[in-house]
Amino acid sequence: MLDKLDFLNNLSDDERKLFTGIGLVVLGVFAMFILSQLLMIPGRLQARARYKNYTGRALGKITNRNMISVQRGHDDEGRPEYTTKCMVSYEFTVGGVLYKGEGEGSGAGRDKYEAEICYDPSDPDQNCTAYYFNSKTKSHFISTFIYLAVFFAVIMIGIYFFMRFKQ
Repeated sequence: MLDKLDFLNNLSDDERKLFTGIGLVVLGVFAMFILSQLLMIPGRLQARARYKNYTGRALGKITNRNMISVQRGHDDEGRPEYTTKCMVSYEFTVGGVLYKGEGEGSGAGRDKYEAEICYDPSDPDQNCTAYYFNSKTKSHFISTFIYLAVFFAVIMIGIYFFMRFKQ
């Protein structure tokens, strides 16, 4: 297997610099990813503490659904930047009692009419959509890491074949 990497010994100084530079860029992307995940830990822990009692689940009926634009900051030139959110009103039943709520929901078309609702079983008036609950309490570390690993592998394979067939 390692004999396949013999082409590395035949690289010119410029090619070694290019190969090293690309490796450092990829390493930098991984480092930024890890740092961003570490910086999100306190917020996720606060959200988990806040929603720790939201153990109940019910299927809710969406009664109103609106896409809204929310300003999230400004660009480098001072112009406002916006993001789109789907705000929903919903109702669900627990123990024969109808409860209502509103908040951020999924913008996916399949979630137009129903949504999973998370609630506190001791007080179902304390509720939110599962979409919002998951966005605040779950980490997407593994899926993002896998994406970056595949990205890195594709780049490295591309470099390997470029260098191999260049000779």
